[in-house]
This record gives sequence, C-alpha cells and structure tokens, in this order.
Amino acid sequence: MPRTLGARLYAVSTDPAKLLKAVAQQVVRLRRDRGWTQEQLAERADVSSRYLQRIERGRENLTLTTLAKIADALRIRVAELFATKPKRRASPSRRRP
Repeated sequence: MPRTLGARLYAVSTDPAKLLKAVAQQVVRLRRDRGWTQEQLAERADVSSRYLQRIERGRENLTLTTLAKIADALRIRVAELFATKPKRRASPSRRRP
C-alpha cells in the first residue's frame, strides 16, 4: 500500500528494476523542471556526465551516497527521488463512448 509523506504520494516497490526506473524518471523530471542539462546536474552532484546518463536510463545501481549527492544538487530530500505522481483518471464526463 502506498505511504504518504507530507502532501505527496510515495509508492514503495520491492522490485529493484522498477525502483531504479522510477528513480531514473524522477531524476530526469526534476532536472528538466529546473532547465538543467545532464552536464549541469552532473557537475552540481559531483558525478560524471556518463554516470548520470546511466542513472537516467535506469541502468545504474545507485549508492546512498550518490542519491544524497543528486538530491543535494537538486535541493530536495532523498525521499523525493522516490516520489511518484498518482495516475490521472478520466472523469466520467470526459470519457469517450
């Protein structure tokens, strides 16, 4: 069952591949929200651009240290890297026949 932390919904997955993909998508979204390139985030997080590229593709098993560096660079809590947005459901009035 999802847990709430503050006003955001956090999904807890036990599948490592799904968890890596969720973190990857969140890193990409947060980076793009700030208008940063991969190189800019990599520099701010003190990781290589190539390493960040692998992270954003969900192909890198991150350490807690790396998660903390990325969160610090983005000025967020580490937990926010695991945040997921609830899926939007079509309202009954907007459903198509």
